[in-house]
Amino acid sequence: EICRDFGKKPFTKLDEQLLRSHVKWGEIAIRYAHISAVVKHQNAFNDILVNVAKSLYTNIITGNAALETIMEKARELLQAERCSLFLIDEETQELHSKVFDVGGENRKKSIRISSLKGVLGDTFRTGQLNNIADVYQDHRFFSDVDRETGYRTKSILSIPVFDEGGVIGVAEMVNKTKTYEGGFTSEDEKAFTMLSVFCGLALFTNNLQKQIKELKVERDINRSVLNYHRASFKVDVDKLTSLPELQASSFQISRYDFDSWGCNEETQVRLFVGMFDDLFVGFIDRRTLTQFTLTVKKNYRSVAYHSWEHAFSVANCMYAILKRNQSVSFSFNERLALLLGCICHDLDHRGFTNSFMKLSNDPLASAYETSILENHHYQQTLSILQLDGHNVLKDLSPSDYEEVIRTMRHSIIATDLALYFGNRTELRSLHDNNQLNLTMSEHRDRIRALMMTCSDLCAVTKPWSVQRSVVDLIKQEFYAQVVMVTMYRESF
Repeated sequence: EICRDFGKKPFTKLDEQLLRSHVKWGEIAIRYAHISAVVKHQNAFNDILVNVAKSLYTNIITGNAALETIMEKARELLQAERCSLFLIDEETQELHSKVFDVGGENRKKSIRISSLKGVLGDTFRTGQLNNIADVYQDHRFFSDVDRETGYRTKSILSIPVFDEGGVIGVAEMVNKTKTYEGGFTSEDEKAFTMLSVFCGLALFTNNLQKQIKELKVERDINRSVLNYHRASFKVDVDKLTSLPELQASSFQISRYDFDSWGCNEETQVRLFVGMFDDLFVGFIDRRTLTQFTLTVKKNYRSVAYHSWEHAFSVANCMYAILKRNQSVSFSFNERLALLLGCICHDLDHRGFTNSFMKLSNDPLASAYETSILENHHYQQTLSILQLDGHNVLKDLSPSDYEEVIRTMRHSIIATDLALYFGNRTELRSLHDNNQLNLTMSEHRDRIRALMMTCSDLCAVTKPWSVQRSVVDLIKQEFYAQVVMVTMYRESF
């Protein structure tokens, strides 16, 4: 509206046109000012989202710090005086302050409120947002917190915080600043709702980290107990190291038809120590080698075929191959990896095939995609080497140690018969085409893999009576698996 002093000429048509023109420009200015304010608010909101995301990432271990950052940023964006986050205590059904009075003087104070009382209790029970401009006019308002803190609440914006199981708490903004006397707006509701999702994510991360920490403590305890029980006993090590060393040559142990199954377990341990010392004279002290061998024996399960006796037989065959083919230039590290790979190649074997491990959804099938048992045997080997007083490779240089471990892993994985057929076909092709070259690492890998398979199936080189007894053991183990497969399929 415009006016002229009394006595002056009235407005003309031209004046009207000029006014309309200015009003249009005014409308445009107001519209752009509103757009600018919206964009400014949105940019501020985007900046807060970025800061919240950074806080979640940098404080992933300490979720409380991320929660405080989220609530503080939300308070700044919504122009609130204070804010808090309450979580439900399942045992007492109380809402307790996880983050309290951000922006106020009582940040360290712990507050508990019944989930059956107040605006917060209503938000928790209904899972619905509450936006109240004058809380003392609302019958749901619980004023005891005001009396306890000495702070007067005027307006509240409260929203539920969810996880995958439902409502787990309530976040609240208290008192819109004096610039905004009308209370919280619908835009505030939208922004706070989105930020509450980050609260839920921070809480989830915090709980997950807590569970991981608890599981790690439990794992360390279980590992300590397991390592104690899995390791050989000192009295057994003392006993064997006090006995004279058995000479491998006196037992004709380098013959392929040596009856390795006919020895008792103590003799087998002593013979393995003798085979090792014969191939690697003075490499490792006898006590460490004896302790390692006894622990390896202890970690074979009492199954019919894939037992310690089988492992010793395989190691014996590899010893014979290495002794009888010294013209083939296998390096010290290769021979070491082959012999250790043989004695450890079936560690903790359960008497079942890889196929059954998959069929029965055994946890090992989730740990390894291929060669399930063979990968497990290798990991068991590493864990024994890491036990105190068991590292028979301790005197190797770092580079040699890495080479032996890598070659040993390849050797153990090679005992998976599913890999044998492809390896045999490739080797036959190389041989028939005169392309086999033992100076090439790939060809040496294939030869060593074939040596592992030969050693693994060495029962066919034994006297007929031994062969027959080994076949009976294999039949027992496979029959037990057939029974388990039948039971498993019938249960489903």
